[in-house]
Amino acid sequence: MDCLVQSVRHGELLDENWPAHFVRRHVKDEELNPKQLALIWQGLVENEFAESSIIGTAAVALKLLGKAESQQQAHELALAYWQGRDKKKYAGV
Repeated sequence: MDCLVQSVRHGELLDENWPAHFVRRHVKDEELNPKQLALIWQGLVENEFAESSIIGTAAVALKLLGKAESQQQAHELALAYWQGRDKKKYAGV
């Protein structure tokens, strides 16, 4: 299922469809655990849904901020930011 991103630029409403990252649908955990997010950030736990959500959200923000011309560029930049993050930043959380 694609994701419809709606925004306003120069007073004009824009609709942009972003492709789904997965063929199958993921079901989020019933309860969000901030400690789990810290472990994902540190690279100690793998969670493809969480990582894709983080990267995808960052990509949309980067495109809306004009840091990327295309969805592909935005995704590549967001992925680079994710891969280059300071994994020690939330150690001990």
